Amino acid sequence: MNEDFGSVPGMEKPKGPEEEVREAKDFNALYSILDNLKMVRGSQKEYTAERLKEKIDELRGFFKALPKNEDNSGYLDGPLLTGITSTHGLRKKVRELLGKEMSK
Repeated sequence: MNEDFGSVPGMEKPKGPEEEVREAKDFNALYSILDNLKMVRGSQKEYTAERLKEKIDELRGFFKALPKNEDNSGYLDGPLLTGITSTHGLRKKVRELLGKEMSK
C-alpha cells in the first residue's frame, strides 16, 4: 500500500514497476506499463519494451492456436515462458494473463 510521500499531506509514494505490473488487469495495461518503462533489465540482458511485447504476442498466438477442448494449462508451467524475464514479476503476470485468456 502507498504511504504518505515525504511530509506532503495527501501525496502518495509513486508506484514502482513491480507494483504496476502486479496490478495490471489485462495485456493492454501490461503493454502500457512496458511502454512507460521502455527498457527492462533482466538477470542476463536488457529487453526493450517492443521486444517484450513481441515475445508476449508470440506466446498469445501459440496459446490461442491450441485446441479449446483440451487441458492446456501445463504449457503455462513449461519452458515456453522462459523467454520472458521475471524482472518486476513480468513472467508471473504473463502466465496469469495467459491463463485468463485460455479460460475464455
